Amino acid sequence: MKQNTITKLYDTLTNAERAALVFSHACRRDVAEIDRIVRSVPMKLYEMPDAEYTLRNEGITYMALHYGQEYWRLYCGVAAAIGVIYHDKHSEHISEELREEAFNKMKELEGRRLALEGAMLVMCNELHLNPDDVRLFSSASPVSTIFNHEPDEEYQAEMEDALRMFALQRWGRFCGVDYGARFMNATGEH
Repeated sequence: MKQNTITKLYDTLTNAERAALVFSHACRRDVAEIDRIVRSVPMKLYEMPDAEYTLRNEGITYMALHYGQEYWRLYCGVAAAIGVIYHDKHSEHISEELREEAFNKMKELEGRRLALEGAMLVMCNELHLNPDDVRLFSSASPVSTIFNHEPDEEYQAEMEDALRMFALQRWGRFCGVDYGARFMNATGEH
């Protein structure tokens, strides 16, 4: 009886409220509740561009946004480390140990920047994209390093997975739930 009451309450919610609830339950991996909420979403027929095109177009945009976010996060980290390294040598505020720590952090971040660039190039190849377009979208430049560092292979694999997840619209699985499969099962479509 309680389940039916909850389900009826979901019918009174707006789609914005349902979306917020699905997000909340997805973060908690509450699949049963997600199913109930999705079943309460009104079904409508639309005339729109092909879904495969729309999903791919949005996915490429999400991928480029994620690339840009990581690109600038790493770029700022390197800039901050360089600032510490080259701070006035006579300053009593920065010790040689701190400079060495900043130098090591800069090397780590440089390796990640190279790995991110490599991951983006792999995805561009897979999706038949021009890497310069992804960089332009993200206001980024080709990655160059101060020293000849090697890409961080573990981070590159992580970034390839993340970029692929965004590009192919598999981000619902990020919280342990495949929203697309849940929605298709709730509506009875395949």
